[in-house]
Amino acid sequence: MKSTVNQRIKILRESLNCSQREFAETIGVVQKTIWQVETEETMPSYKVLVGIIGAYQVRSEWLLEGVEPMFKTDEKQSASHSYPHLAETETRPLAVAEKEGVYAPAILKKYLQEMADLLERIRKEIGE
Repeated sequence: MKSTVNQRIKILRESLNCSQREFAETIGVVQKTIWQVETEETMPSYKVLVGIIGAYQVRSEWLLEGVEPMFKTDEKQSASHSYPHLAETETRPLAVAEKEGVYAPAILKKYLQEMADLLERIRKEIGE
């Protein structure tokens, strides 16, 4: 049986060895939100989905549909990290840009395009 979006969020969090609180803080929500999603009390909001994709470099295809691989690949990523989510936060492009107070146009353009694609997938999934 194919896993749900909610189940995949829990799978991701557990694979990261994060508590619900740590995971929630990283994506900008409260712990209760993650608990509600993981227990399937509620569907993940757009903010949760975007936060996960941006913070953990998760592929929207995996998160929404279960299509492997789970993580985006990046040729600049260290070969010693076979899973991007295990890398230090500073290796994530948006985290670096935010930390330094600089938002590289190419990074933002790519990120915004991914978010637009994700929004379109969500709209199709819910039938809008």
